[in-house]
Amino acid sequence: IDVDSSFYVPRFGIKVGLSESVNCLATYSEPYGADAGYGLNNIYSPSAVEFSLDTQDYGLTCSYSIDMGETEYGASSLRLIAGGSYMEVEGFLSRQSFLFGGTVTNPLNNAVIPVNPTTGVGTFNISDDTTGWRAGVAYEIPSIALNATILYSSKYDLNLTGVQDTTGFTTLPGPFATTTPIVLQGAEIPQALDIKLQTGINETTLAFLNMRWQDWSVLGVLPVVSLNTGNPTGSTLD
Repeated sequence: IDVDSSFYVPRFGIKVGLSESVNCLATYSEPYGADAGYGLNNIYSPSAVEFSLDTQDYGLTCSYSIDMGETEYGASSLRLIAGGSYMEVEGFLSRQSFLFGGTVTNPLNNAVIPVNPTTGVGTFNISDDTTGWRAGVAYEIPSIALNATILYSSKYDLNLTGVQDTTGFTTLPGPFATTTPIVLQGAEIPQALDIKLQTGINETTLAFLNMRWQDWSVLGVLPVVSLNTGNPTGSTLD
């Protein structure tokens, strides 16, 4: 199955020198996201017809430079870095099938209801806003374009809430074909560590080495919980 969606990752920044020692950088970016369209009537349709995740990050990072004296290559400095971000997160998921037949239990009276395989499309819409912070240090020798930076970025805790809409499933009975408030518990964008190295090789050439570690192990299956009953709806997001 071809995934026919595409996405872009913009990033904009404005840097201002407040003094000889203090610089600040205001940024806008969409650092995390995905956009996938699988289409209808294929093996992926029961779990996802379309999926998207969009983030918008508004950040401010400032640094303070400390003179570290002369080296054989010129003046050096140590730069202390700190900042924070406000992030907005939105997610969307649609599914072609909710159940493949069998029975469901009515939460209102515990009655067992037979259900034929469903047709149609149901959706999840979720969103949240959150904050995070970053801190690091850099060593610089401007005369040879040397910069070595290590930067830690905190996790972003998410309490994603939204609506599950099953009205598009044509054979769901009773209270199941409805719009239901939902929450995704235990979600977070994980912490990260960036190491960036740069040095001049000659007057016209720079060498770079950038490495990033991020703890993606904390993101797995997120249980979708109905706010109407406080019980799992039987759905998960992977």
